[in-house]
Amino acid sequence: MNEKILSIQNITKTFEENQVLKGISLDIYKGEFVTFLGSSGCGKTTTLRIISGLETPDEGSVILNGVDVTRFEPNKRGVNTIFQNYALFPHMNVYQNIAYSLKLKKIPAKDIKTKVSEMLTLVMLEGYEKRMPAQLSGGQRQRVAIARALINNPSVLLLDEPLGALDLQLRRQMQQELKKLQKQLGITFIYITHDQEEAINMSDRIVVMNQGVFEQIGTPSEIYDNPKTSFVASFIGTTNLFTGKVVEQQGDQAVVLIDGNIANIGCQGYTLSIGQDVTFSVRSEHLIASADPTDGFTLMATVAENSYVGGMLRIILRTNTGKEIFSTRHGIRKKIVLGETVSIAWQPENTCLVDMEG
Repeated sequence: MNEKILSIQNITKTFEENQVLKGISLDIYKGEFVTFLGSSGCGKTTTLRIISGLETPDEGSVILNGVDVTRFEPNKRGVNTIFQNYALFPHMNVYQNIAYSLKLKKIPAKDIKTKVSEMLTLVMLEGYEKRMPAQLSGGQRQRVAIARALINNPSVLLLDEPLGALDLQLRRQMQQELKKLQKQLGITFIYITHDQEEAINMSDRIVVMNQGVFEQIGTPSEIYDNPKTSFVASFIGTTNLFTGKVVEQQGDQAVVLIDGNIANIGCQGYTLSIGQDVTFSVRSEHLIASADPTDGFTLMATVAENSYVGGMLRIILRTNTGKEIFSTRHGIRKKIVLGETVSIAWQPENTCLVDMEG
């Protein structure tokens, strides 16, 4: 995966007085599944529209297959887009929807029939040729939209929250199908979502966006296990952010003081100064709440709430300063007593420093 297929370079975009994109740059490679992840208004859909040609950047360039396509019309770019509402023609049946772009190109009817048949097989809709969109389920309409986009052999397929209208079970099924299809075809997918689980399950790389900038770009494991900023740590998964003052550092570990209590953290790759303020992340599944104290930790909290999510027990703890801390663990038979005071700890290697300069 080293052949660059798309490059967005120093893209800026302002609507009225709101700067939506603030000089973003990214290289995307052939066969990658890249997901832009962020909350509403972060700029991810505007980025997709600029790549597709539906918007023009104020500054910067879009390079596709080595060609600057920044000012090209959408139909001249070799990319296709699938939207959340699928945008199927309601008066056309499945066959006609999929064949539409080939008819515009005046491809011979025999060749169109062959190509549509291939697409129907690919998306597992053989025998649905005469169905109208209104006669299809949400998942089936999604497959038609995919077939219609793929029939043009795009260099890049853009997907703007395409599963957002589906129920949870079907959404998860379609996640698997889309990922399998993408790997089978080897087409570059650029995917937009605000769903972190979807991004982690499907992507080769995730681009976390926040207020028009790329907060972090990396593999799902890099984003989850090694967030670079407190925003990324909080946005992906359930985490606890602590701020402490460095007391001492010994190799890859440091002792910090948090609200008068000592704790140990990992600091691999950093040289910290005594008295330096640091912020670090501890994922909820790595936070240990127990009746017995742990060496090197004097943090205490009270069990405030507990609830079950599937087979996971989710515990909310509250410190004497009012800070809420989250801990999750497998199994629903774990006995947690509300109001109980417990010791808080973690393995130092399961912490991650965030918001570090440089």
